[in-house]
Amino acid sequence: MNNSSKPANSAAIKAEIKRHESLQNTINRLSRQLERVPDQQLRSGLKVYLHSIQGEHMARFPVDKGPPGHQWWDP
Repeated sequence: MNNSSKPANSAAIKAEIKRHESLQNTINRLSRQLERVPDQQLRSGLKVYLHSIQGEHMARFPVDKGPPGHQWWDP
């Protein structure tokens, strides 16, 4: 990795971290809202759906690899 690409990579990584944290906060808020759904069966189904969305996001960007095309550190 050359020196000129480091600032761009750093900005891209910071933007991805911010996006990930925002998504995680939204998922957490939705999860708390689901506790207010009175119908147990509906609440359970919605939780399963929410967890699948969260799982898809984490599978796309595993913590140890980061977004495609970026390195989290210089080897």
